[in-house]
Amino acid sequence: MANTRDLKKRIKAIKSIRRITKTMQMIATSKFARSQQRATQSKPYTEGIFDLVTELAEKAGNISHELIDGPRDGFKPSAKPLVLVITSDRGLCGPYNGSILRAAMKHLRTLDDYNLEVVGRKGQSVLRFNKFAIDATHNQFGDKPTFEEVESSPASSWTASPPARSPRSTSSTCDSSRPRASARRCSSSCR
Repeated sequence: MANTRDLKKRIKAIKSIRRITKTMQMIATSKFARSQQRATQSKPYTEGIFDLVTELAEKAGNISHELIDGPRDGFKPSAKPLVLVITSDRGLCGPYNGSILRAAMKHLRTLDDYNLEVVGRKGQSVLRFNKFAIDATHNQFGDKPTFEEVESSPASSWTASPPARSPRSTSSTCDSSRPRASARRCSSSCR
């Protein structure tokens, strides 16, 4: 049985951990409030752009453009769908990562062939653990990405077709002989 001194040390350690946890929670809450405020402030701009584009489309009449109509030759029947999974780098975001990853894995299991790109270290580690082949990862943005950082990121990774998967490639997570996804669930953030 533990003596009084050991119990006091343990109580002190638990209080210290509780204090640190509360501080982390306060920091996460303030970051969330700031993000929400920025999103709310951008709403009038978004609505203004939408109204402008709607008005231009009405007044321009019959316009044909690739971004509106799709490719001139039509979509290739062999084109693979691109799945972009956006998660956080850290776990201080409540059930966000788990919800996103559960939905993504459920969707990916319904597809036969796809291109998978992941933003965020949490998504990358969970999808890799579950044996999903990841074509590209984007972890260079951090907590507060600026427009310049996103714009200066390699354009080929956002617009060009992904590289062919190979078992020895660093962007590939499993070799082609393995199944794309296992039936078991993820151990950490997907529960």
